Formats: sequence, C-alpha cells, structure tokens
Amino acid sequence: MTELYILRHGETQWNTQQRFQGQADSPLTSEGERQARLLAERIAALSPSAVYTSDLGRAFSTARIIADECGLRPESDIRLRERNVGILTGLTFDHIRDGHADIWERYFEVDYIIPEGESLNQLLDRGRSFLRDIAAKHTHERIIAVSHGAFISTMLRHVLHIPHNAPRSFALYNCALNMLEYAQGAWRLRVLGDTSHLDRESRMLDEVQ
Repeated sequence: MTELYILRHGETQWNTQQRFQGQADSPLTSEGERQARLLAERIAALSPSAVYTSDLGRAFSTARIIADECGLRPESDIRLRERNVGILTGLTFDHIRDGHADIWERYFEVDYIIPEGESLNQLLDRGRSFLRDIAAKHTHERIIAVSHGAFISTMLRHVLHIPHNAPRSFALYNCALNMLEYAQGAWRLRVLGDTSHLDRESRMLDEVQ
C-alpha cells in the first residue's frame, strides 16, 4: 500500500485577487507562508519518504517549508504543474467570464485546448503518468506531492470517476490535505480537503482569550 498526500500550495497574491495563475507565478502571501508552516508540522508527524513538487515558485516555496520540517529535499517534477491556461493567464475570473465567454464556455471540455495553453486531457495525461510512477517506485511508503488547484481537481475527479464537466462538489483550499491510497492496483481517495491543521492556531487563541 502507498499513501500519496497531495497538497495545494499556500495562498498567493494572485489568489487574493482571484486571478488565473496557470503556469505563471505569484509569490506566497504572509498568510500563505503561515499555512505552509502549519501544514509542514502536520506532515512531519507522518514521516514521509519523499516530497515531490511542481517546479512553479508558489508550489516549490510551499514544498521547501514542508521538506525542511521533514528533513528532506523537495524534488521538482514538471508533471505536477498547474494547467497551462494560455491567454487567460493573469486575468480575473470576472474578466474571463465577460471578455472571453467563448473560452469559458468550453473551459471544462476535456479535449478543448485553451489558446496558447493546454486541455484537461493533456493535464490528466501527465497526472496519470505521475501516479503510475509513484505506485511503481514507492511501495509501502508515504509520499508528499505539492501541486495546484486545477491539477488536484483533475486527479481527484479521475480517481473518483467524476466527469470533468460536472460541477465540483468539493473545495480545494490552500494547504488543505488530500490523501490517495494505492492498493490492489487502484488508487482510492481516503482524505479530502482536511484543513484542521490550519484551524489550530485559531483554536489556541480562542482558549487563551
């Protein structure tokens, strides 16, 4: 059995502005760094064998905080990158809906390639390749992968057999914990969107005040 903890990066400046980041980058905010530190403490208690990460700065910065806490080095893997959203990069959600309605209408079609970007099927192909390698290389280990919202959503839909154009019924919070388990030739979802580690400081303050 293999456990893969797949984590979204900490909050970024563009997250707070509701901008599509794609494969461009935006630095972590102070809140994003705090989220990463709290997540790192929780992950360290699991004693993982390896920390993989997208090479994009926001994910790598998050992974480095986690890896340092675990006494490991983050290993970059471009397959964990966010979906390339092409000409939508840097635009706000409102701008995309108003100014690129034709693209937004087809955004969740699995074969639709965003101009200068990629399709969901292309994203899924690299995600499945990553899962195959983890299952083959890390039997009976706990592995960390730091990635991005669209990537994680696509992989969870794949494991849960949810159509990619169906409304998403789960949240993908920054630094939330999701865990996939590989056993008997199949991946299964065991933990979804756990943010209890992010609430710990708030609970402690409530107890003191």
